[in-house]
Amino acid sequence: MTLLLILLALATPRPALAALPPEVVLVRYVQALEAVPLPKTLSFQYTIEQLGGRDIDQTHRVYRSGTNERDETLVVDGEKVVPPQVRIFHGRPDRYALTNIAPRPYAYDFTYVGPRSEGLRVEYVFRTTPKTPGPFSVTEVTIDGLKFLPVSVQFQTALGGVVGSGSITYGPSGRYWVPLAVNATARDVTRTVRERIVFSAYGFPPKLPPGTFGASPQ
Repeated sequence: MTLLLILLALATPRPALAALPPEVVLVRYVQALEAVPLPKTLSFQYTIEQLGGRDIDQTHRVYRSGTNERDETLVVDGEKVVPPQVRIFHGRPDRYALTNIAPRPYAYDFTYVGPRSEGLRVEYVFRTTPKTPGPFSVTEVTIDGLKFLPVSVQFQTALGGVVGSGSITYGPSGRYWVPLAVNATARDVTRTVRERIVFSAYGFPPKLPPGTFGASPQ
């Protein structure tokens, strides 16, 4: 094949995948959640920006194994923290982990909104209503048409006079499906707080060095 034919082939739009019926999507979604691999140990970096109330601009490095977590503060307001400030937590759930956030049909009613094209892929959007109301609920989930795992989760919160809403995006890192970004807004009668968290530099070591979760000042 000549170079011109190759370039023409690359430039020719390819047809998008045909959309599946919503009931098929939900079956595959549940199967994908049951089969998704979970890392035993992981590390990642995150940046957090918060505006309103107490403004925050920080970069952290985190190491996790089960519910043990080591959080190292690396940068605050553009200045490196030397040495990093270390906090150790035990019994701390991974609040943004896919399996802790993704809605499931036993806990939510799913209403199909429709398919959405994302490049050559199809994504499926469902509104979700909790069967038992609580302070946190998922209001919408967008499901990837290849992996059938969530690429976006919309949520709302209400507790103690503070109401909030936001979204969490997910995607692949190696063989795992991980949070990529969180955007949230919370309001009470006196102020509005906006927060954005971006996750990056994921690593999945087979084990972490001894002493990773040793005692440190909180």
